[in-house]
Amino acid sequence: MVLAATSGCGSAKEKSQEATGQVSGTVAIAGRPVPRGTVHFYSLKSNTAVQAPLGKNGQFQLTSALPPGEYRVYLSGVPNAPEKFRSETSSDYSVAVKEGSNTIAVDLK
Repeated sequence: MVLAATSGCGSAKEKSQEATGQVSGTVAIAGRPVPRGTVHFYSLKSNTAVQAPLGKNGQFQLTSALPPGEYRVYLSGVPNAPEKFRSETSSDYSVAVKEGSNTIAVDLK
């Protein structure tokens, strides 16, 4: 009976690990694209972050797929970014990542 319960838990865990979302989009501050710096997506659940460089017109694409969930967005290397968006602890901007393709337009104000 213990063996069956263990097998069941493993299967559910494996299924949840398979579900991922690919994330791309744009970053702006008060409507103006941020053409350089780095955008970070911080997992509120696992306390880990992934990042992507910002390109022309504030475009980014994460190279790592993310598990679905809530992520706090913050920036680094962006001199004109408001102070509150420079850390995962001070940013109040969050996005939901769903399974599959996610195109996210971040506009920090």
